[in-house]
Amino acid sequence: MFPEMTVQENLEIGAYVPKAKAERRRTLDLVYGIFPRLADRKKQLAGTMSGGEQQMLAVGRGLMLKPRLLMLDEPSLGLAPVMTDVTFEKIGEIPRWAPPFSWSSKTSAALCRWCSAPMCWKAAT
Repeated sequence: MFPEMTVQENLEIGAYVPKAKAERRRTLDLVYGIFPRLADRKKQLAGTMSGGEQQMLAVGRGLMLKPRLLMLDEPSLGLAPVMTDVTFEKIGEIPRWAPPFSWSSKTSAALCRWCSAPMCWKAAT
């Protein structure tokens, strides 16, 4: 995320490959559909948003690239509990609209609630 750029500029810069650039308008509408809060703040500087909103922006920018697989690492890290729930709820909507995704989280209960096929790995000791 580029804090000195607006939400819209951050999202548009995510569609930098030719395939994604060709579908930028449609994908932008999709991202705003999943994260309506971003649509409300599209002219706001990204650096002035809350942590949860910045996390939504980061996921949205990833979607703008039109990936075949979206990988998220700890999307709730550093968020207040209420924003964690909102963020997970919104991320849980992604499979209806976008590519499959993989995410890691230490909050396994939340992860299991929002994933269709959760998997657990235990660190070797």
